[in-house]
Amino acid sequence: MEELSTKGRITKQWKEILLAFLKKKALSNQYCEQEKKEGGEEEAKFDANSRVMKEITERGGKPIERSDFKPDNYIWLNITKDAVSGEVWFVPTQFIIKVVEKYCGDCFAKQTLKKFEYMAILSTSLINKIKKNYNYCEKLVEFSAVSTFGLWKLPIKGEMCMMKDADLIQYIENKEYDFDKLKQWFGLHENNFFSCFDPDAVQRVISNKNLKEESVIEVMEILCLAIPTLFKIISPRGTGAMEAARRAEQVLIKFNETNVKISLIRIKLSLFLAALHMGAKNDIHENFTLAKIQLKLTQEEIEKIKGHKDAPLLFAVAALGFAYYFHKGFKKNCLNPKEFPNRDAVNKQINNIFKKIETLAIPMMKSDESLKVPKAKIALMKCKIRNRKSGFEKQLLEDMREAVIILTEYKSLRLIMKAHYLYACLKIEYEMFIFLSLSLFHRIEKRKNALKASENSSESIRNMTDRLVEIKNIHLIKTSLDIAQKVCRFCLY
Repeated sequence: MEELSTKGRITKQWKEILLAFLKKKALSNQYCEQEKKEGGEEEAKFDANSRVMKEITERGGKPIERSDFKPDNYIWLNITKDAVSGEVWFVPTQFIIKVVEKYCGDCFAKQTLKKFEYMAILSTSLINKIKKNYNYCEKLVEFSAVSTFGLWKLPIKGEMCMMKDADLIQYIENKEYDFDKLKQWFGLHENNFFSCFDPDAVQRVISNKNLKEESVIEVMEILCLAIPTLFKIISPRGTGAMEAARRAEQVLIKFNETNVKISLIRIKLSLFLAALHMGAKNDIHENFTLAKIQLKLTQEEIEKIKGHKDAPLLFAVAALGFAYYFHKGFKKNCLNPKEFPNRDAVNKQINNIFKKIETLAIPMMKSDESLKVPKAKIALMKCKIRNRKSGFEKQLLEDMREAVIILTEYKSLRLIMKAHYLYACLKIEYEMFIFLSLSLFHRIEKRKNALKASENSSESIRNMTDRLVEIKNIHLIKTSLDIAQKVCRFCLY
């Protein structure tokens, strides 16, 4: 409440007004009598903006403390107090919300939008604090508000009027809260977060002609991705993130389907749900089936906006999701065994996906600075799921070196560690490949010189030449690679 009053969202006399209501006295007798003499009966009635209520603050007196608000269940408000911190929490009942909604009309729609704006700031502030504390780090296949590149960077400095006052929630950003405290903040606002996806409230905001559609869509873009992300990170319920994302999808139905921004939000939500299903710990087969459905829905949505400037990037991100789906699905035995009987069939499918990415998306990524991170993620994915039997690709080594630089600038700790680890393994493998190749080459040359005088020298030399060709497929033996991986893990962790 103090935060809202500081930002000018509610009156600074909120304590006096609320306490007056709770004591069932609009004003003290002294002020009522004075107001009657000055302006008559009508001006003596309680009004939040009345001159008398302002005088209470202006004249000073004993300040109102937390202890003045007694925890209780009132008809229109529930007051609770934290036994440890002494914080007081005010929760209005559904009854009073419906009454205000019914009789306030246009004013209620405006206040609802302000509420959405505040919850948007709060959700992004919580995510920023969680990232700053390293309580959660971005994964390779994330598709959530944790990411801050390209389309995933939330528009927190756009049309929203509250953003002009301050970008962050002070009581979260300026204090050293640990993860347990952030969880507590989240738990206290859980119902508020879900209320942002009330279809009736959203419809009322959309229908108000005095509110800019662009502002409403911008706020919903933040809410539809940030709130499910918060549930994913810190919700005590495993299904909280899915429920929040589903509610967000239902809310988007209220908007014009032809609006490109709404299509982009739908695509991001589908990708979020796909990643959520692929990361599920229970009902793995069912979740992978649902992940495939979400990825296909993403493809269909991208087709609808294929002329949009961001369509190639969205295709690349979706393709990255599909590649991960086949890679992890095979490991968990969730793919159709008739279509993918072995790893070679899976790798063939993944390679086809990468070829499409290189054709449609990579050229654009080379020319756009904001698309470096997706390019780096694709390199990590290629390195992670590549088949070592197919030979060594020097270009991949160059791509991984570039990915390490990009992700270090991006400052995502988990991805930085992953990139360094994969690059180290690849570099060791490459150096060992060169070492073994040269060693074998010298041995063959020595043998070839010894056979020059032999009658069968031509055939022997031909055999040696064949061996030289086979050098291209020499790889680090399993024991050496295991040692290299252990060394890399020790250095990184």
